[in-house]
Amino acid sequence: TFGSLCNYHTYLHNVKPWSPEYDDTITPRASGSPGVGAYSYHPGYHFKATRDIKSGEEIFANYGDEWLDGRTGYANSVPRAEDFTTAGKILATTMKNLGGSPDLNDSVLATINTVAKHFDKRAGSILPKNMNQLDKVMKDVQDGKSDAENDEDNTESEWEDKLARNIADGTVMQRSLDWIRTEGLCLDNLVPQISTLPDAGRGAFAQRFIGKGEVVVPAPLLQIMDYSTLFMFDLDIDEDGNLFRVDEEEVVPSGMQMFYNYCFSHHETSMLMCPQTNAIILNHCSTRRSYGGDCERYNNNKDINQRGPNAKVRWATSWDPDTSSWLNLSLANIKALVKKRQRGLSLEFIATREIQPGEEVFIDYGEGWEDEWDEHVTS
Repeated sequence: TFGSLCNYHTYLHNVKPWSPEYDDTITPRASGSPGVGAYSYHPGYHFKATRDIKSGEEIFANYGDEWLDGRTGYANSVPRAEDFTTAGKILATTMKNLGGSPDLNDSVLATINTVAKHFDKRAGSILPKNMNQLDKVMKDVQDGKSDAENDEDNTESEWEDKLARNIADGTVMQRSLDWIRTEGLCLDNLVPQISTLPDAGRGAFAQRFIGKGEVVVPAPLLQIMDYSTLFMFDLDIDEDGNLFRVDEEEVVPSGMQMFYNYCFSHHETSMLMCPQTNAIILNHCSTRRSYGGDCERYNNNKDINQRGPNAKVRWATSWDPDTSSWLNLSLANIKALVKKRQRGLSLEFIATREIQPGEEVFIDYGEGWEDEWDEHVTS
């Protein structure tokens, strides 16, 4: 549902992915269907909660420390899970010795923070630096004891774990349910199922009523500045087991990576814009040509307003304030920002009429795509 939007927190991760089995029976490879090779047979990831997730809590996946270890610069200063554990132990010791004492003040906390950094820079960086920060970390801990510590079975390590969790909570922005209801957008209006269109693989189906003009799904985008990076060339394996290009002089690629089919672009630019949500499973429908399935059923409706796709795409509105400013940038400016690992463009998909639960949702890819598809079918 949330596609690749799930961020990583080394301590607060609360979901893990699992993937159903690879299934190439949707469109068998030997069927001769033009859909073979046009879409991915991978069903995508499902995510399971690894612990209780409170309402309003952000969902984090566990990328693994190696994801950070393989990066330079900022990544080295990002606290790992063991750093939060260490910080919890340091704070527990501090509170046992100074908790409730008038000697505990901003100056003492700053000193502890500085000393801790000399021994463990990352752990020291997340310790409370003043009494205001300490009060937030100790929000449900009194006099060096958590509420749970009144139980005989509670251990010192459980108290340290609670402090570590509170420290970790302080590293992320907390959102209230009221804020989410006002500012948030639903990511689960759509669910993937086998498309009603032949040769299309999976499609997007409404799992609840969506009113005309409502956002079906938002889609923050990742920018790939040069689609030629997705070119594929004929490869072979040398005697050492390394891949190499069969013909280094080969200019015309032998194919394109599947990812290309799930991105937006234009023939006058090399940039690809790739949705990070399940917007990627929205299939094509138009009144110009017949593609079967629910699209044909819609087009046969006596009411002309019920024909064709039931959604459209447009640039994101106020929920992504960066989009409006990025639309005024040159391609060179966008390339420079992407090189700095920034992104700033989003799309949103809007219902053009009422969509009932269970209906497949379509957008119009455009006449250019239809021409390319026709060429693919006849080739």
